[in-house]
Amino acid sequence: MGKKYKDLTGIEENLKGGGAGDVLMRAQMRYEEVGEEIQKADKLKEDAVKQGQRLSKIIMVCIKNKSQNVLGVQSLNYLLNNFKKMINWEKEDLDNTTKNANELEKLSKQFVKAYEERFQQQERAMKHIRQEKMSNLVTEKRLDSGNLTVLIKFMTFFSL
Repeated sequence: MGKKYKDLTGIEENLKGGGAGDVLMRAQMRYEEVGEEIQKADKLKEDAVKQGQRLSKIIMVCIKNKSQNVLGVQSLNYLLNNFKKMINWEKEDLDNTTKNANELEKLSKQFVKAYEERFQQQERAMKHIRQEKMSNLVTEKRLDSGNLTVLIKFMTFFSL
């Protein structure tokens, strides 16, 4: 049924005056479109072929240089192992540094505590010394006043 419809539409166009020239022109346009699509497909094919050739060359170089590749991988593994060792050393060093820092912090807190205690002891000692000095001054004043009264009594006794 689809073919009959196309045939009928083609006959109808011919009757309308489109004729063979119109059909020829549409066929030529379609031919040009198909030609462009073929050129695009050829370009894509050429690109794919070139890419395949490049990959083939890379594979051939890798096959030829297999021993060099093995050496390269070995040297990379050697470097990787060295990096792992260095990372472990750095971790150990960091742990030791952290422990030392914690110990130093504890020591500094102990030092500050001891310093404050010593300062308080010195303050108490200074206070005690001041009190003793004041007590001695009071005692000396009493002795001086007592000596004065004894002297006065002594003088008054001998002055008679």
